[in-house]
Amino acid sequence: MKSIIGLVIVGIVVIFGSRLVERPGAVSDFFKRFFAGGLAYLLLGVLLGPSGFSVFDENILTKFSPVTTIALYWIGFLFGINLRWMDLKKAQPSIYVLMLGQSLFTFFVVALAFRYIFSYSHLPMLGAQALVPALITLAACASGTSQSTIFRLINDKRFRGPVARVAAFTVSLDDMPAILICGLLTFFAQIPGEPSLDPLLRPPAAIFLGVGGGVILRSMLNSVAGGQTRLLIVLGGMAFGGGLAAYFHISPIFIGAIAGAAFANIGSHDEKVFTIVHQTESTMYVLFLLLVGGMFRIDNYMLPILGLAYFLIRAAGKVIGNYIFLAPARRYINSPMPLFGLAMLSQGGMALAIAVHYRGLFPSPLSDAVFAVIIIGVFISELVAYPLALRVAAKEF
Repeated sequence: MKSIIGLVIVGIVVIFGSRLVERPGAVSDFFKRFFAGGLAYLLLGVLLGPSGFSVFDENILTKFSPVTTIALYWIGFLFGINLRWMDLKKAQPSIYVLMLGQSLFTFFVVALAFRYIFSYSHLPMLGAQALVPALITLAACASGTSQSTIFRLINDKRFRGPVARVAAFTVSLDDMPAILICGLLTFFAQIPGEPSLDPLLRPPAAIFLGVGGGVILRSMLNSVAGGQTRLLIVLGGMAFGGGLAAYFHISPIFIGAIAGAAFANIGSHDEKVFTIVHQTESTMYVLFLLLVGGMFRIDNYMLPILGLAYFLIRAAGKVIGNYIFLAPARRYINSPMPLFGLAMLSQGGMALAIAVHYRGLFPSPLSDAVFAVIIIGVFISELVAYPLALRVAAKEF
C-alpha cells in the first residue's frame, strides 16, 4: 500500500511542482526562492523518506533507480551544452584561470579538511579503500557552483555589474573538474559480481558513447520539425544514454557531459532545439529532488554537525580561492571584489548528482553518511546563497 501511495504522491508533485519551477511567480515572494530552487521538493522527499514518514521505502527507490540514472545523464548533458566552442573562445584566459583555480582550490581545501575531520569523527570507517572515494566525492561536490541559482539571479535587477558577469560565466564551467573526477571514479571502481569493461577501456568507451549520443541526438532533432516529436526524441535520447552508462558501469554524468558538448558543437546554434532540450528540465529536476530526498537518512548525531562544517569549509574555500585567482582578471572587470566567492556558494543539481552517483557506486554505511553530509550542506547553501550574492553585487559588505 505504501508503494502505491508513494507513486501517487510522486506523480502529483512532479506534475504540479514542475509548473511552479517553471513559473516561480505563481507562489508568493516569501516562498519563491524555496520552490524555484527546488528546496521544497528536496525537503518533501526527506519527509516522505525513511527520515520522515517512510512512504518512500527501499522498494520504491529501487523501482525508480533507472529514472535516477537517466536524471544523472540529463544533468551531465545540461552541463555539456554550455561547452560550445564558439562561445568559450570569446572569454579572456584570466577568466578560465579563475574558474579552474577557485574550483580546484575549494576541492583540495575540503578534501584535506575532511581527511582530518574523519579521523576524529564517529562515522563508520572501512579503511583507505572506502575513505578515498568519500573524500573525493565531498571535495568534488564542493568545488562546483549551481547554475540554476545564478541564472535566477541574472533575472534579478539587483544582481548587476562585474559580479554578475563574472559569476555567470564561471558557474557555467566550474563543475568541469568535478565531472572529470566523477568519471575517474567509475573508470577504476570494481563492482563485485558485476561484469564490466576493463578500466583501460572505460575512458575511450565513455568518449565514444558520449560523442555518439550527442551526434545521433542532434541528427534526429534536425530531421523532424514537430515540437512534441522533438521532445520525445530528447527524452528517448536521455533514457538510451543513461541506460548505456549503467550497462557499461561508466558515470552517466560523465557520458552525458560529453554528449552535451558534442550536441552543442555540431551544426548551427538552433535556439528551438535548445528550447526543446530545456523543456525536460523542470519535470526531471523535481522528480530527481524527490528521489534524492527519499535517500536521505540521519542515523548519527554527528551528521548535522558535519553538514554545517562542510558548508563553512566550502564557503571559506570559495571565498579564499576566488580572491586568489581573481587577481589576473581584475583589470578586465575593474573591481577588487574581495568577497566575490560569497556569490558562488549555491549548490544544486550537479552536487546532488555526484553524491547520488557515489552512493550507488560505493554502497556502505560511510557512503550513506557522506551523502547525508552533502545534502545538509546543499540545503544550507541554497538558503543563504541568493541573499549573499545580491549583497556582494550591491557592494554592501
